Amino acid sequence: MPAPAAGGGRAKAGGTFSFSNLRFILVLLIICGFASVVFLMSPAHGGASSPPLRAARGSRWSAQATVHGQTEDAEADDDEDDYEEGVGAGQETPRSRQQRPAALPVVVVAGRAMPKGQDLPAPPAAPLLSMDVRLAQGKLIFLFMLQDGLPHADLWKAFFAGAPRSSFRAFAHCSKPEPCRKSKAFAELGIELVRSVPSKWCSDLVSPSWQLLDTALRADEGGSKGAPQKFVLVSDSTLPVQTMPRMRQVLLKTDHSDLCISPRNEWAAVSIFGITYSIVKHHQWAVLNREDAEAFAKAWPMLSSYSSHVKNGVLDLAAGDYKWNLPRMGPDGKANLSATIARSLIPAPGRCPDEEAFTSLIFGLHEGGIDAMWQNIIDRSVCRTYVNWNCKNPPEVFSKMTDKLRELMRDTSEKAYLFARKFKKDASLKELKAFHQKASSEPV
Repeated sequence: MPAPAAGGGRAKAGGTFSFSNLRFILVLLIICGFASVVFLMSPAHGGASSPPLRAARGSRWSAQATVHGQTEDAEADDDEDDYEEGVGAGQETPRSRQQRPAALPVVVVAGRAMPKGQDLPAPPAAPLLSMDVRLAQGKLIFLFMLQDGLPHADLWKAFFAGAPRSSFRAFAHCSKPEPCRKSKAFAELGIELVRSVPSKWCSDLVSPSWQLLDTALRADEGGSKGAPQKFVLVSDSTLPVQTMPRMRQVLLKTDHSDLCISPRNEWAAVSIFGITYSIVKHHQWAVLNREDAEAFAKAWPMLSSYSSHVKNGVLDLAAGDYKWNLPRMGPDGKANLSATIARSLIPAPGRCPDEEAFTSLIFGLHEGGIDAMWQNIIDRSVCRTYVNWNCKNPPEVFSKMTDKLRELMRDTSEKAYLFARKFKKDASLKELKAFHQKASSEPV
């Protein structure tokens, strides 16, 4: 019998196979099986969702992902909301420039991409309600993110005075809950305290926002039978520069959310197989309608894992430790929670989750082919909380009334700022308090 050839030999007479042929068939079956699984698991084909990006170092199928966008500093980032609540609060240091990684290896992009140039359907039209009905039935829900109390409680009393209790509701999250429980100001103003959750500046201030929104939504699960509602996020260094009647007129006039969207050069982005995925950056202090508030409240616990990094009641993460996923925009213009990209795969040193969570979890990532829908959202961008970063030691901290604050109080435009920050706890604001007292004493 001749010796077998190198590599496993040839097939013997009678139809038996050599080892090399058997190995070839096994490899072919494995490849076909893997391709079938990938096809069936794709969200576009109704399969279970899987993370659309997976690292594949050393794989022949790897592709380079080029990072876009500029590094940020305090001057370029007018949205560096160093929100006071949580560990590390009050550290007014500019976010330092860091070197971004040049490339990122990826292997699979799951989820269905919209064809380039295809317009997404416009959102459904809101029910037509007269302004009288909106004011009579509409409600503002104020969501305070605090540390250990409500600064300038007397000014807030003047702001809320005269407003019917049915026209507003207020909730507060305190990073130090015990002093808040002992404070009489919350009971006097009817502010309801929500359960405190661990938070840390620039690591996770989204979870306290979620706690507030989720509690407020559950408190009125019927949605006031279709009456307009706006959920207003407020920090402890923020004060109203428009009166309550004026604020209701402005916010209840429309059904959309008021998001303050940053310029495109501040969006973190990554290119994968020729498609650029961008995180649409926004200011933290937003006003959400009920639909968007519900979308965010649903998505955050599904796509984040920050609660699993709490040790002894403290969040054990540093700034830049991203523990959440970003959904892509679906064909309806809303976030597709079954097609996501890990936030850690889009480098953006110094970026805080609270500057990205609302746009990402309500609408999804920006990418090619869906510009028309995103442009509609961007066109509606409105900044409702004033903060000045163009000063010697940004942000500006108000210790008394200034000409700029008086200018904000006189602004009657539709896109007027409704709030301003940052105010010192001992700021002298008799003029602003009198402004609200006068409004509350006038007939509505």
